[in-house]
Amino acid sequence: MNVRSDLHEMLIELKKTKSYFSIADVKSALEKGAGESVPDSTVKTYLSKFMADGTVHDAGKGWYSKIAEPLKLDAKPLEPITKLLAEDFPLLEVSCWSTEQINPFMHHLLSRFTVFVYTLPDALDVVGDALRDAGHNVLVNPTASEIERLYQKTENPVLVRPAVTKEPSAVAGMAPPEKLLVDLLFENNKLSIMEPSEAEDAVRRAVEAGRVNISSLLSYAKRRRITVVV
Repeated sequence: MNVRSDLHEMLIELKKTKSYFSIADVKSALEKGAGESVPDSTVKTYLSKFMADGTVHDAGKGWYSKIAEPLKLDAKPLEPITKLLAEDFPLLEVSCWSTEQINPFMHHLLSRFTVFVYTLPDALDVVGDALRDAGHNVLVNPTASEIERLYQKTENPVLVRPAVTKEPSAVAGMAPPEKLLVDLLFENNKLSIMEPSEAEDAVRRAVEAGRVNISSLLSYAKRRRITVVV
């Protein structure tokens, strides 16, 4: 068996049906075709070489993708909030995202947007006050009854939530795609922003539109007890 040649051909076939695949997927397909066991170290060595030549691309620990370009989200919907928070609380870690950022992946475009701000639990109120003072319609970690009474009646609300342990790290206050996409499914279950199937379709389109860290996304989804199919 010529592992390099067989693996290259198998990757070409795998890329026709999957945008993301794990090393376990690759090893299983290779061994099925070869009819014999292949050491993990051998598979990893050749996959590293194929990443170097652009045949496949890194999608997180143990994951690979045929998608070359990383998923990029529009930061403009968040700029007023991330700028304000950076000025008022320069040392505070925040992670923000907006439902407006997923509009490119929606079948039915959203016209009402919600911004989510995740931060330390003991900073929720002070962050909420700062955002209110700046003119935003803020709900600080609303309860189920508050969501029912207030959320749908609030124009372009900003929800301030406690940060989730080991969530994917924000960059300049903006949540990365791996956090946004999982949070979208989680928050949609609570807020009914859209039909569940629409949220799932938006996530699917997003991860097809650009490469994400699948390992990070799935790990975070597990913490959130959310199922994401890739």
